[in-house]
Amino acid sequence: MESLTGEVPIIGLNKNTANPLEIAFKNGQLQVRLNTVTALEIPTTAFAPQVNKWYALSFTYDGNTLRAFVNGKTVATQLLQGGAVQLRNLYIAGSNQRLRELRFWRRALTQQELKANLWHTLPTNKDLQLYLPLNGKKIDFNTKEVTDDETGLWDWSSYGMPIISLPSGASFDSATGNGYRFPPEN
Repeated sequence: MESLTGEVPIIGLNKNTANPLEIAFKNGQLQVRLNTVTALEIPTTAFAPQVNKWYALSFTYDGNTLRAFVNGKTVATQLLQGGAVQLRNLYIAGSNQRLRELRFWRRALTQQELKANLWHTLPTNKDLQLYLPLNGKKIDFNTKEVTDDETGLWDWSSYGMPIISLPSGASFDSATGNGYRFPPEN
């Protein structure tokens, strides 16, 4: 991350619906907002992000408890009653940060499963609903051939969602291997 001041959205779901979900930094503090209410704030004593450093941020929700993990370590939990979170209207929030990978699972993974899967390209898994490696490559599931294609965001899950178009102004940073850059929304 390059900036920790102000409000820095990362990703969200269900924008402009009755139950939006957004993950963001606000003045250096990681937050999860559900239904426009802050559902979970990760105290800076548990996670104090540093500028220009990579982090694996993971979140699980099992219908009763929302959990946040940084690099596989639990940093916050919150009891939260509600239904399943639906994967609709996904947006990458345009935070002028770099994202390296995005995964959505059909179930809440355990901490051990999260740790085991950190920093790896994943094989096909029936519980992996959406997998965007954000590496500028696409896979042909019939031939298993991987080719360079930085024109979109390619789903590597077994569900193979159609290509997600790059947001306006987004670009692949191939010189440093840092993934895609998503500039702030205007």
